[in-house]
Amino acid sequence: MKKLLFLIPLLVINFQLAAQISRADVLPLFTQLEEKEYKDAHKTALDLLTRFEQDSSYIMGIVRYGFLYSGAALIADGKMDYDELKVHSSKLEGKLIRMAAHPSSADTSRLQNNTNVFYPSEAGTECRTTSTNEAGTSIYFFENFHFDTALEAERLNGKITRCGGVLDKIEFNPNGSKIWIMRLHISNADLQVLQ
Repeated sequence: MKKLLFLIPLLVINFQLAAQISRADVLPLFTQLEEKEYKDAHKTALDLLTRFEQDSSYIMGIVRYGFLYSGAALIADGKMDYDELKVHSSKLEGKLIRMAAHPSSADTSRLQNNTNVFYPSEAGTECRTTSTNEAGTSIYFFENFHFDTALEAERLNGKITRCGGVLDKIEFNPNGSKIWIMRLHISNADLQVLQ
């Protein structure tokens, strides 16, 4: 009986280690996204989401973003419909997500695609990002980050930053249009300054 009680913690530890994603696991996804192989990237991301469903690591936050991004790209290109993406997307709500890195700006007077734009708010700081395809003809995401603290937006001007937090809600375009695909609402946001 004592041997059995000793083995149970070891089995739990081994299961937890097996359920942790590694950089090697996500390397193919990063390559596919970089090369704009969105169909393959979406399949790879879905496989990782299934295999490491309970993983709450930083890397899984990036995988969740890659899944949504590749899905939005496929919808915009007419290679996937909204219903296909919605099936798995609802499982991402309430989980950590890490967005792509972008240049930052405190200039709220104009729309800036693929730029993290920081706004002061009553509750702290908001960051809004409009993530588009390379040509800027299709908006994949309107990303809305809610920071609980005030950030010095002017000090972030021109810096490369990555935002993340808890994905509270995914709103898909109600008209099913390809002009914009979805809005993402992220709370408990945090920020990395990369450059």
